Amino acid sequence: MRRVEAIVVVAVIAGAFYTGLGRLPFHVDESHWIALSAPFEAFVSGRFSDPIWQDRQDKLVYAPVTFYVIGAARRIGGFPPERLNRPWRWFAPEEANLAEGRIPEPRLLWWGRAGVTTAAIVALFVFFRLLSRAAGRPAAYAWIALALVNPYLRETLRRAMNEGALLCFLALVIWATSRALPYLDRSPDAPGARLRAAAWLFAAAVAAGLAAQTKLNGALAVPGVALVVILASLRTPARSSQRLRQVALASALVAGVSWGTFIGANPTLWPEPARNTVRTVRARAEVMKDQLLRERGPGQLGTADRAGLVVTRVFSDYAVVPLKVAGPILFMTGIAAAVAGLIGWMRRTNQNHALVSLVVVGAAVSVPLLTTPLDWPRYYLLPVFFFGLATAVGLAWLAGRVRQAVRGTQGAP
Repeated sequence: MRRVEAIVVVAVIAGAFYTGLGRLPFHVDESHWIALSAPFEAFVSGRFSDPIWQDRQDKLVYAPVTFYVIGAARRIGGFPPERLNRPWRWFAPEEANLAEGRIPEPRLLWWGRAGVTTAAIVALFVFFRLLSRAAGRPAAYAWIALALVNPYLRETLRRAMNEGALLCFLALVIWATSRALPYLDRSPDAPGARLRAAAWLFAAAVAAGLAAQTKLNGALAVPGVALVVILASLRTPARSSQRLRQVALASALVAGVSWGTFIGANPTLWPEPARNTVRTVRARAEVMKDQLLRERGPGQLGTADRAGLVVTRVFSDYAVVPLKVAGPILFMTGIAAAVAGLIGWMRRTNQNHALVSLVVVGAAVSVPLLTTPLDWPRYYLLPVFFFGLATAVGLAWLAGRVRQAVRGTQGAP
């Protein structure tokens, strides 16, 4: 991609996402994320023994990387911790929360959103580059045009919550993994191949650890990267013992670095890293259990109607191409094209490393979330996003076939 083209694409994405940021409907969760963003100052100033890390009752529930993203943005906007709103009281009426200073003032809200929105802009550009490499410019431009006007993505990715930051780190995971593949593809004895592969996998693991410390389901990127490593080893011209050694070392590197980053980004976990990691997972499970107990009506999915409702949400209500019939058809067409490309890559008939990373890691982080028992809009973000990428691939593929058919008709005697 030419530099001028990249600058134009970034400018268009930024213009679309920053425009109207202050007019976005307020979500009560934004109050909580902004109010609790004071750990940013403690982290960047090296105050790792500050009581702020251990005294909060919800210290194991909220992953702090989003606090850092929001905190950095609000500090740029001139809002130190003493100017923050108070956390939202969940069971109090909105009037009481307003009277108690629990709704951030408009400028503070804008700057809090600006940090997450900036992360989302980075994510969209990285995915644009990846899709351009994986499926060509027509697919990438079709997708970015649809994504920028999609109401669900524009709302979910721009609020002062963790979704925009999560998507940014997942984009970096997939990008770094795609850059590692050309070196994993070579023989382990190739000069410099191991070092370069390790460097890019290290970067992917750091991004995966930050994704997990943004939202726990970001940890699904780790097995996704490990699966890419396994697939790469199967097409490497080497003995079985060398392949197994490469897979073991690379997987250990990704798992170790991602967990180390997960711990390092959150001083709350430092006193007992292993035990606190388990406690974090259990605390999140308890929150989910409590949400299920409190939720009534359409918010909780039963096993009978889950499949139909999930399909409606992903392919219609929130979809990049919100068409109940055409959307799934385009999605399946895109999946078929992606699987064909993946098979060709395994057979060494193509070197489409970007496609492999998108398909494998994207599936790892999105497909499990289809089982969510809660029908909450933001829980569908990753399936909607990655399925939208596949839909754009299908749209571009069909457009290409139509174009070829028209040219063939015009060239016929």
